[in-house]
Amino acid sequence: MAVVVLTEKPRALLTAIMMAIDQRKIETWSYDQDGDFRSL
Repeated sequence: MAVVVLTEKPRALLTAIMMAIDQRKIETWSYDQDGDFRSL
């Protein structure tokens, strides 16, 4: 499944998502060292 998000600041959005995963605010996603997301 793909998720499409239109934003003027894509890097900031990705950083915020990764931080939320790291802080366990998002518990159903993970990401690898390449920055690829996956659903758990």
